[in-house]
Amino acid sequence: LLLAVDCWPHGGLYSGCWAREAARRYEQYWLPLLAATEDQAARDALVPPLDVAYAWLVHRLSPHAYERDCVALFGKALDPSPQQALAFGDNSHNCRVHKIAWFAQAKEPYFPPLPPAMRVVLTGKQGDATTPADSAAFDAAAADLAGTTPMEEWVARSTGVPTFLSRLTVTGGLVAGMGRQGKFLRHVLRAAYTEAPFLLRARGRYARFLGLWASARPGSSVLLVPMYDIDLMWHTHMAHSGIYRADCRRLTGGQQAGSEAGAAGARGAATVAAVPGATDAGGASSTVPAAGGAGAVAGADDVDA
Repeated sequence: LLLAVDCWPHGGLYSGCWAREAARRYEQYWLPLLAATEDQAARDALVPPLDVAYAWLVHRLSPHAYERDCVALFGKALDPSPQQALAFGDNSHNCRVHKIAWFAQAKEPYFPPLPPAMRVVLTGKQGDATTPADSAAFDAAAADLAGTTPMEEWVARSTGVPTFLSRLTVTGGLVAGMGRQGKFLRHVLRAAYTEAPFLLRARGRYARFLGLWASARPGSSVLLVPMYDIDLMWHTHMAHSGIYRADCRRLTGGQQAGSEAGAAGARGAATVAAVPGATDAGGASSTVPAAGGAGAVAGADDVDA
């Protein structure tokens, strides 16, 4: 998944119009599709398109925010199955079933996504509003595709249609997290990170990292800063959000997982325990590992590393 994301053309999925479209498609269509699929086996079999899979991953790398958002918007957690966590689809025949399910929900292509400008031009849709396509929109579309006009600016100016407004609570916004994640990817998309002996050692080092956190004295605010091999394992663990939540609760005697290491994309720092009195974004006392970069405050609201 990470390698495919890094190979995305036209500036990649880290920033710009494609990142904004991925975040919109994820929140507007993928999460509702998961929530509306009542049969667990059918839900677990769904595979998102590549751009949406990346947005979904980055959201799950903020475990507090992901669980909170799913419960607030849909009344339940929407954790991926192990087979689904890092899977993604494309335009191949093998993805036919996923395309049908997607189109029934979204009424727009599964993969590749329409260029942001052309989506509004061809469908007249942006967010939940509609508007007729016109020649001014075509002119604005050409400018957007040339990278000279931000999507939000030309949509508002040329069509009068409001841009999609996210309701997610990821610190700094999901699109910003997708951009920061690119910095992390540059450190782990290297030959050594594909070799089994290296990854097995990294898994053992990550297990010891979790052990240090779990054995910490209550009330301590010591920061544990992982190296990149450990951080990759941490990201992979958080990608399996339901398993990660259960594992952290088991390690801490029932406390909920709280690391926000992944959304920002640089190396995280796990607080071994929260500062007394600190709260998460929902106002509850936080005594779980919260990630932060340099100068991070243990237990701060959904701090990203």
